Amino acid sequence: MLTIIVLLTYFYIFIFDFLPMKKNRSKKEIIIYSVSMILSLTVLILYTFGIKTSQPTDFIAKTVDALLGI
Repeated sequence: MLTIIVLLTYFYIFIFDFLPMKKNRSKKEIIIYSVSMILSLTVLILYTFGIKTSQPTDFIAKTVDALLGI
């Protein structure tokens, strides 16, 4: 059920946000917008199926520990 809600939400965003933007924006903005939408949709779909993704906080904590030598 959650997957259907996510897909419907992204469909709504595509129809009412992306299509009008496509007429008025530059190609660079469309590419950046599309890539960010695809990445966020992918992460949300994985979340709805219960698949854990790596969290950026783990990477940040390891980097800070390595830099500070803690």
